[in-house]
Amino acid sequence: MTMPHNPVRSSIFIVISVFMLTLSTYRSGAAPPVDSDPVTLLLVPFLTHAPLFIAHDEGYFEDSGLQVDVVEMHRPTTAFPLLLRGEIDVMGSVIHAGFFNAAARGANVKAVAGMAYVAEDTCTHLGVLARKDLIRNDGTIISATLKDSRVSLIHPSLFSYFFDTMLVRHGMGLGDVRIVDIGQAGKIDAFEKGLLDFSTAGEPWLTRHVQSGFSQVFCRAEDVLPDFQFSMILFGEKLLRSDSDRGQRFIAAYLRAVQQYVLGKTDRNVDILSRHTHQSPEIIRKACWPAVRQTGELNIASLLDYQAWLLNSGYVDKVLTKGQIHDARFIESAGRQSPPTSETH
Repeated sequence: MTMPHNPVRSSIFIVISVFMLTLSTYRSGAAPPVDSDPVTLLLVPFLTHAPLFIAHDEGYFEDSGLQVDVVEMHRPTTAFPLLLRGEIDVMGSVIHAGFFNAAARGANVKAVAGMAYVAEDTCTHLGVLARKDLIRNDGTIISATLKDSRVSLIHPSLFSYFFDTMLVRHGMGLGDVRIVDIGQAGKIDAFEKGLLDFSTAGEPWLTRHVQSGFSQVFCRAEDVLPDFQFSMILFGEKLLRSDSDRGQRFIAAYLRAVQQYVLGKTDRNVDILSRHTHQSPEIIRKACWPAVRQTGELNIASLLDYQAWLLNSGYVDKVLTKGQIHDARFIESAGRQSPPTSETH
């Protein structure tokens, strides 16, 4: 007789499995020998990468016998070609059109574990900002204000997907606005000078914008894209095919860091995130930390919806299956089960 799926019992089993895997590794009191061949990891100064920062700074990779060399960049999308060429082995990233197109052309690159996602029952990590004088007293805007407005977006990206989905509710689309690309630091100045009307932003920049007093959040991602898989860990050729054992150890270390991350704004976590994001501890404490599933699972359905939007917008020309997007071996090796669940974050 098949027993019904119990998500609470499954989550407890997964967490215990990760703990026992870690305990069995360190029971002898000594970490395993560190590999001489390094795994090259890309880090960017975003809060979505917080568990990777923790795993790196707390020595969890070394505890798993991995030598991890770090490459630092500010925009993960510009680093994606490095993953395709094998110059880096693993990166945390939002899913983008380049990923879908590369995989469609046969590149061996896959999402292997979830990072941040848009949780419905927590604080707002991603939102649409409006210049403060455009917002009414009740926190809303007049829909006509959006027409021909100046919007700072990276396009195409999940940010433009978010904004376009919001515009549909107002009977418009991206073709009805003027898209500009302004760096996060420059957006505060642009809002102040009246040169920018709307923008998307994630934490900690969302908090910095609101504190500046020149813009205000008027649309939350959780109201438009609930449960959307915002970012994930991508593996390249080496860890997927020729060195999957080290890929499994990498994910085990990452999941150990997730357990520390979900403890919240401890002094140690704040210190690590502050240093890696180059933000003050005060900003990090005030910011909304993105939700991360303790199981490492991904909401693949939300990625397929995003892929459909990219296809309809003409930015991808082939539809990928779930198996072409996601390789579940690595989270399964830590005691996980499919399909993804979302009861923990």
